[in-house]
Amino acid sequence: MLLLSPTLLDRCTKPLALVYLLIAVSMPWPIYEWFLMSPFGFSYGSLLYVPLAMASMPILFGALIAAFLSLVGLLKPAKRGAAFKQLIVSLLLFGALFFSLISTRIIRHDGFAALAERSKPLIQAISKYEASKGFPPDKLDDLVPMYLAKVPGTGIGAYPDYSYAHDERALVKGAKWELKVYCPLGILNWDEFSYTPAHDYSHLYGGWVEPIGDWGYLHE
Repeated sequence: MLLLSPTLLDRCTKPLALVYLLIAVSMPWPIYEWFLMSPFGFSYGSLLYVPLAMASMPILFGALIAAFLSLVGLLKPAKRGAAFKQLIVSLLLFGALFFSLISTRIIRHDGFAALAERSKPLIQAISKYEASKGFPPDKLDDLVPMYLAKVPGTGIGAYPDYSYAHDERALVKGAKWELKVYCPLGILNWDEFSYTPAHDYSHLYGGWVEPIGDWGYLHE
């Protein structure tokens, strides 16, 4: 009970070919995420999420099916050698893809943790403006030049700009303003990274909220 042909199986189990195969499976996701989070990324780069996911899903399900068929093949002495090879290849592929997705998750988390740290001067400037005037700025440009030399960007190429809302537009319990970075992945996704002075993110809906520093990341 094999999913791979004997010829293809022999090629895949050669050490060098197997190494190349595992690299090809494990590296695209971390490289893609690093690209998004780097200063060199661009906003439309997030759309690459869709073809990358479409390429990964057949590998994931194929590895699982191949592993199951291999276990069945191990019961037949005549097929045992080939079935064992296929089981090893499928488990390694599944492990490489799992490692890839975990690494990608860590890269994204660390990227937004770094953004939360970089955003502290902007948050302090808004807070100082509010303490001085008695109300938050109407827009971030109001902070220049008294509180900031210029309005900073996020430093993330794919998500370069902050979004700011105050008073009734903020929709935040216990705070008068909210700072956000919209960070979608693919199509029909509305992930966002949000900060409020109250550190209350119960107003975010449509997914689950992950605390990152004093910010909340909405996984939509």
